Amino acid sequence: MSYLKDVKNALRVIDNLCKEALKDPESLNDYIDEIRDKVDEADTSLKFLKDVINNGISDLKNVIEVFEDGV
Repeated sequence: MSYLKDVKNALRVIDNLCKEALKDPESLNDYIDEIRDKVDEADTSLKFLKDVINNGISDLKNVIEVFEDGV
């Protein structure tokens, strides 16, 4: 699932940006903007992942209903 990898990568980048921001407090605003961008990317990927999971659950429920109706 590439969405999960996207979230993991975004979190890794956020972690690194936070560490860098601690080393260079004068550039904190620049780091904050980058961190917000990565948070947005992770949030978007999580929303897509949630949709994929919900669609899969819905499809599975439909298959179970069809199976139960046929039995």
